[in-house]
Amino acid sequence: MCGMMPACRSPHSAAFPTGPTDSVLDVPGAGLGHATIVRDDDDPPAGNGIARTGVTVVNPGGDVWASPVPAGVAILNGAGELTGSLQIREWGVVETPIFLTSTMQVGRVYDAACRLLMAEQPGIADSVVIPVVGECDDSWLNDPRTMHVTDADVAQALAQAPASNRRSQRVERLCGCWYRHGVHGLEGRDRYVLARAAGWHHSRRRVADELRRTRTI
Repeated sequence: MCGMMPACRSPHSAAFPTGPTDSVLDVPGAGLGHATIVRDDDDPPAGNGIARTGVTVVNPGGDVWASPVPAGVAILNGAGELTGSLQIREWGVVETPIFLTSTMQVGRVYDAACRLLMAEQPGIADSVVIPVVGECDDSWLNDPRTMHVTDADVAQALAQAPASNRRSQRVERLCGCWYRHGVHGLEGRDRYVLARAAGWHHSRRRVADELRRTRTI
């Protein structure tokens, strides 16, 4: 999650005007938190391998477990995991912040979210909570043999997410999301570098070397 630019930029729509930052932060009360993992270790088992991933947390505003906010789910291509989607369809509300991470880290982030949210809201232990965790396709950007995201990463992103922390909600560049022949949210030069990398048979090591050489991601 990455440049001095807001993340999670909103799609343009003729029906609704954009806000001053053209991002989710223009929604009153909403907040955004990030933890970014960038690692260039040796391949397993000697090291943890390449990592370009992290966690993003979107806070809809306020105590959403005590006062759920209206929500809906729309499926665009039917191939993305989103925990809590059935509950949102059934009840029409969301009662946790929204967590985003790479595909193979969804389970880890879900577990961490349960623990962290129960620590914030002890009353959850008397009921249940289904954290909303969505995947971002990291494809070949990470070494899949290592689970890169930790509870501490999720805790960092969650702690940054309240709207009261807006001064810290300017991020570097989005790391770890492959989207239609490029990496979503990156600056133009980074998209160019990774488009070139697509012709390198998806070699993580060569991509990392090129990105380091150009001082991107």
